[in-house]
Amino acid sequence: MLVLSRSCIAFPVQLIPNKYGLFQSIGLDSCAGLVALAAAYIGRVSMLTNRAAALRGHRDDKALPPVDGNRPNATTAVVTSGEDGQPDPLLPLSPYPWKIPVKSRPKALIVLALLILAYFSSGYGAVVFEWSLYGLSALGVPISIAMHRSLQVLLGHLLWVGTGCLILGIGLRPFFPPRGSWYRLQWRRSWLWWVVGGYYVSSLLFNGADVINQLVLPPSVFQEGGESVVTKMINPENNDILALAVGSIAPCVSAPWWEEVLYRGFTLPALSVFMPPWVALPVSAVLFAVHHMSIQSMIPLATLGLAWGILYMLSNNLLVTVLIHAMWNSRVFLGSFLGL
Repeated sequence: MLVLSRSCIAFPVQLIPNKYGLFQSIGLDSCAGLVALAAAYIGRVSMLTNRAAALRGHRDDKALPPVDGNRPNATTAVVTSGEDGQPDPLLPLSPYPWKIPVKSRPKALIVLALLILAYFSSGYGAVVFEWSLYGLSALGVPISIAMHRSLQVLLGHLLWVGTGCLILGIGLRPFFPPRGSWYRLQWRRSWLWWVVGGYYVSSLLFNGADVINQLVLPPSVFQEGGESVVTKMINPENNDILALAVGSIAPCVSAPWWEEVLYRGFTLPALSVFMPPWVALPVSAVLFAVHHMSIQSMIPLATLGLAWGILYMLSNNLLVTVLIHAMWNSRVFLGSFLGL
């Protein structure tokens, strides 16, 4: 991240003439994404080829004894199920990392409504925390302006996360692993490849979406609004490192886990109960972008949501997108501090 995110390959000429200064270079993180995509494609083709060969061998092993003592019976040489009518162990039971029964529809709708209510209600909780911190300051507790802001955001966020976990845990019991079947989160040998490769593929797709974003949206959209709360936390008054550390907990630790549980662990499977997964995937990505309430970032965020949904479905492991999300937010939040 330190090297590839801030380095690029400059082109001798602007590839596509435009007034925005685009297509003059390509970042090394995008190049790494191209390499990861190529490696994933080669590895996927090889895996599918080996899997098909193993499946053919497994089916041949289960063929009935030869009819005439010399050759197998052509009608029984290809068997698609295991012994005693059980599914073939080489065939996946489900192509998706969740097993949600159709009867979960009413529960999913109720839980969704409660989550929306809890999200907006947590804003009032943040106000309570704000005035509580003011009260502590009045009592003589030394709290700087930057620390006050960081604590207010962190406590408000943790209130939303805690309430959401209670709603999911009680309303869709069992929801969380290991007993829950809504999503898979596990330490597997392949998680490191998926995280590193997935991060740079995400960078490639995000950079491409950002180019489209700048071409589609008018320049006035990017000039609207002043300094946000997040911007102030990234650059605290008087370079308050302690306030920066406290402010980084939510975006770099708790938010990546919670948003992946919420959008890839709950929303994507819940939508798949009502519509085909190939439709639920982009819908959940758009909802992920809308949640951040930033018009100028809608296209790039929706692209990230789509990429992370695909990575989750391919890896069958939510830990992959949680770690990618945490790396992504850490790069954005600590960019100025790390020199990215």
